[in-house]
Amino acid sequence: MSLAQRVNALEPRINYHLHRYGLGTDPLAKVQAKTYAAQALKTYDPASGASFPTWLDRNMMPLTRFKRSRATAIHVPERVQLDAYKLERARMELEDKLGREPELGELADAAMLSVKRINQISKSFRKMPAEGAFEDNLESQNTTDWASEALDMIYDESDKKDRLIIEMKTGYGGKHQPMEPKDIALKLGMSPVDLSRRSTRITAKLDEIVEQLQR
Repeated sequence: MSLAQRVNALEPRINYHLHRYGLGTDPLAKVQAKTYAAQALKTYDPASGASFPTWLDRNMMPLTRFKRSRATAIHVPERVQLDAYKLERARMELEDKLGREPELGELADAAMLSVKRINQISKSFRKMPAEGAFEDNLESQNTTDWASEALDMIYDESDKKDRLIIEMKTGYGGKHQPMEPKDIALKLGMSPVDLSRRSTRITAKLDEIVEQLQR
């Protein structure tokens, strides 16, 4: 049985928690609850002494925080919500198939969505740090869409390592929460100097493209 099928088998318990937290009619909350359920399935250890239903209940507790965040969230269009369902299902199926977290490109192919669309979906559900996370000198440009459009273009033409740096520094694509440079270097097995050099090159490209778009 695949991970997605195992999560679907838990739907009665998932629905119980959604209604318990007053989120029973929120489609996005259901996506989030299924994500928590998938995490519970992957992390459960029978040797811990707790039963799986108890472990699942514990993993559903962050729904309280999710509810608070949704109380002040902007309206998310239905089309975006539907694509979010599609994306989350593809993510779970890929993780089950590959035995690891899928890369953004792999996820895009499986969900039949562009990386740019995945990034748009992620930005609809949470406030991402500005693409100017690379350098403070981009801060003023983030009041427009120039930097965002430029980053889409740079991501498309970048190699695998630069794409990972972009994802980890800015949260691009929603796969990572924005990370500190030292954590990125450790995660990618890079020296801080190499990371800084690549980040500087990405920033220079970003500056150049933004300038071209503004003309």
